[in-house]
Order: sequence, then C-alpha cells, then structure tokens
Amino acid sequence: MNKFSVKTAIFLLFWGSFLLINSSMLFAQTKKEQEALASQYFQQAEWEKAADIYADLYNRYGGSYYYTNYFNTLMEIPDYKEAEKLAKKESRKNKGQFRYEVDLGHVYMKADDFSKADNHFRDLIKNCPASENKYLELSNAFLMRRYLDYSLLCLETATKELGKSYALLINIARIYEVSGKADEMANAYLDILEISSRYENNVKSYLQNALKNDAEGTKNEAIKNALLAVSYTHLTLPTKRIV
Repeated sequence: MNKFSVKTAIFLLFWGSFLLINSSMLFAQTKKEQEALASQYFQQAEWEKAADIYADLYNRYGGSYYYTNYFNTLMEIPDYKEAEKLAKKESRKNKGQFRYEVDLGHVYMKADDFSKADNHFRDLIKNCPASENKYLELSNAFLMRRYLDYSLLCLETATKELGKSYALLINIARIYEVSGKADEMANAYLDILEISSRYENNVKSYLQNALKNDAEGTKNEAIKNALLAVSYTHLTLPTKRIV
C-alpha cells in the first residue's frame, strides 16, 4: 500500500508538471496568436475587432504595450468615452508618468472639446514639478502626440522657472526647426552660447546639420546668419541674435 502510494504520488506529480508545462505553452501560443490577429485587424481597419482583442490582452496582462495598442484602436473607432476611461485609469495607476495625462487631453482634443483639452494641457504644465527632467518628460509626452505648441510652452515655462540650460534650449531649438521657424530656431541655438562659449562647437554642428537638412533652402539665410553670429564668441562680443 505504501509502495503504491509513493508510486502514485510520483506519477501524479510528474503528470501534473507535464500538464502545467503544456498548458503554459498553449497559453503563450494563444497570446501570440491574439496579438497577431489583433494586429491584422488593425492593419485592415477593422477597429472594433482589434479593440475586442486588445481589450482582452490589456485586461489580462496590463502594461504599456497593450495599453497603447488598445488606446490607439479606441481612438480609431472612435470610442472617445472608453478611451477617456482607459487614459484616466492608467493615469491613476502611474502617477507622475505624463504620457497618460497627455493621452487624456488628446481624447478631449479629438472629441473637439478644445477648451477642455487646452485647460488640461496648461494645468499639466502649471503643476509640473520644478525639475528640469520632469519638464523634459512632459515636453516629450506632448511631442509623442505631435502637440508641438504645448511642448514648446512647457520648455519655455521651464526656462522661466529654472533658468536657461543647455538641455532646455537644445530641445526648444529642435521644436522650432521641426515647426519650420528658422529665425526662432537660430536664436535658440545662439542663446546656448550665452550660457557658455564652450558649447560653440556643438552649436555650429547643430546649425550645419540644419543647413544640410534644408533641401528647399527656406532656412538658409537664418542659419547662415546664425553661423556668422557664432564667430562673435571668439571676439568676446555679445552674441548677435537673428531679428
């Protein structure tokens, strides 16, 4: 009886482990299949079908990956009410991570509630912790959703609250460059030299790259003037801004 019990226990333990391993493999395969199917539906613009699968994956596993896919699919349907609930849920779970708060404002914007979106975005900037890294994080969150004006406002607010710094000014210049505002871009780069002349080579490099990327020649004059102004640093003269 004892021998039988021991053999039975060993057999049951082995069989249970076998079933557990195989069920885990099957579970993983199902997860990958779900991801592939949801992606296929998304690419085929079958938003509701994709949303159903992404909702299941998000509810079971959580995480930013499934959140992003589920959120983007809801925005495509569009189901702004559900997208708003989702963004609020993630914001509560991830305090201090601005991407979810910006997503919430993005919902308001897409739903044509521009006043609510504007107030929400401005409140985020106003209440941002007085830290350069936090301002940069918020600015990048705005950039992810292509809100260049709010990203710029965030950085400009940071310069007023914390003072000008290399990191803040370089990001301001890049936003102006993407926005096609050549004079403002050039002046932001020149402002860096007011912090320290040791950044001269960096500024020259950025301006020269901007010049190369200006295939249509719309920024040539402003960039060349800025490069000329950089030479003033050798003479210890005030940096000449582009008017």
